[in-house]
Order: sequence, then C-alpha cells, then structure tokens
Amino acid sequence: MIADRFTRVGRPQAGVAILAVLLAAVALPAPVARADEDTRELVELSPDIRDRFLAEMRRDFTNLNDVIAAIAAGDYEDAARIAERRMGLAHRRIERMEQRGASDAEIAAAIKEIRAMAEEHGTDMPMPGHGRGMGLGRFMPEGFRALGMTFHSTAYPLADAARAVGATPSGENFQKLLSAVGDMTVSCVGCHEVYRVR
Repeated sequence: MIADRFTRVGRPQAGVAILAVLLAAVALPAPVARADEDTRELVELSPDIRDRFLAEMRRDFTNLNDVIAAIAAGDYEDAARIAERRMGLAHRRIERMEQRGASDAEIAAAIKEIRAMAEEHGTDMPMPGHGRGMGLGRFMPEGFRALGMTFHSTAYPLADAARAVGATPSGENFQKLLSAVGDMTVSCVGCHEVYRVR
C-alpha cells in the first residue's frame, strides 16, 4: 500500500494525504461547458495538426501519470528521468538522442545545455529566427506557446526534487517534490482553462 511505503521510510503522514489529494485531483475530469457557453480562446487547427496536437497532450498526460506512479513506487530516479527526458523542453530532441543510442552522459549534457539556454534566454532556442520551434507550438498563438514553455520548464524542478527525495528522503524534500508536481499540474490546468482546440 502506498501509505505504508511512505511511513516506512519516515515521511510524514501529511505527505501521504497531499499525494492522495493530488492524485485524485489529476484523475477527476474537468467540468465541461456546452460549446455555446465555452468562453475559452479557440485555436483552430487543420485536422492533421489538431490530431497530432491532441496525441501530444495525451502523451503528456500519460507521462505525468508515469511520473506520479514512479513517485508512488519510490523510484525517484525514474520519475526524474521521465520528467526531464519526456516532458522537458526539447523533449523530442532527447527522444531522438535515445533512439540513436546516445549515452546517459550525452543526454545529461544535452539536458544541461537546454536548461541553461532556457534559464538565460527564456527559451531553448534563443537564436534569431527561432522561438516557434519545430514542434506543434509553432502552430499556436503566442500566449499558448508561453504556457507550453512554462509547462515544459516545470519538468526540471520536478526532476531535481525527485532526485533530492531519492538521495535524502526527508519530509522537507518530499514536500518540495509534491510542490513541483503541483506546479506542473497547475500549468496544465491553466492552459486548459484559457484555450480549446478545434
């Protein structure tokens, strides 16, 4: 049982309660407004781009679920790897590196470079002419892209926090991890509250 696993390693019961609430909140469907009442900004996409975009959103949700499952299983390194490799900025680049057989050291160096660019420039592509990227964000309005950058950027503090819990499983580190997961889910909710696609 998840609660037993957390109490065995000395984590406070409050952490278990917070995780349970977080998991329940992520699992609950958002209220659905009728189409004629939906005031969110409509992003109209061609059918092929819309289908690719919705598939990407489902992958993000699956990845988030995998992160939460890894945390619940006490596999904090796996949670960190999923977050930074499958959810971080330039995650497609990292996936291609994995497919080509890049070493963990090469992937870690690429992630470090991507994080440094994002921290310095606010994007993982600071060169002139970039900023819309090669991903699906290039088809989205500026505000949507900004929310996407925020979402993908939350993967790194989450990975750092997961590794910190793995190294030192304290109540303080576990709280930081829960906060990092919460930051990611807040970015999801924020985007879904503002935009809809068709």
